[in-house]
Amino acid sequence: MSMTDINPTNQQACKFGTHPMFDIDGLDWLGQYLTATPAKFGDFNTPSKGDSDYSAWQERCACIGMMDTPARALCSLLVWGMDKANYETVRDYLAGVVLTELKKAPLPKNCPHDRQTLSHKMAHMVLMLHLQNMWDLCTVKGRLYFFSIDIHEKTYTNQFTKHQRLLIDTLQELAWEIGMAIGKYRNELKDKEIL
Repeated sequence: MSMTDINPTNQQACKFGTHPMFDIDGLDWLGQYLTATPAKFGDFNTPSKGDSDYSAWQERCACIGMMDTPARALCSLLVWGMDKANYETVRDYLAGVVLTELKKAPLPKNCPHDRQTLSHKMAHMVLMLHLQNMWDLCTVKGRLYFFSIDIHEKTYTNQFTKHQRLLIDTLQELAWEIGMAIGKYRNELKDKEIL
């Protein structure tokens, strides 16, 4: 069973996407009409707001759709929650970035992982710990064990901390791209007097 197959508890679901890295300008605006809301039944003689709500929903979906694939996938995770395809898109993107650097570094003796496997495991660890905001809850040894990275914690700390930092920086760049895309799209709507 992989981490993306686990259904989070209510407490975990409440923490999803709450890492300070994901405090992105405009993300609350983006999620306003995109998340499920309960139906409101009122007086049938009052005018319907359905068309304006639908237009707002379309505008926000278009904003996400205009982002580059890795940023779009991360944004979708932050707005709608865990989705296997979006999660794997972001994880694979991060793994590809760190694989380039791992190819330049020697692997520790007796390391059971090839570079590609290690890059995916590290990307999975960094992404999941950020999405669940759980960095402070795990020691290095605990993280490595939980994400099945069979490297001694001292070896990992000495040889792979810079690779982990690259993953975190890349994830931060994706969050920055999301914020920039939302800001640009909102400015375009303001220029067209839609917003």
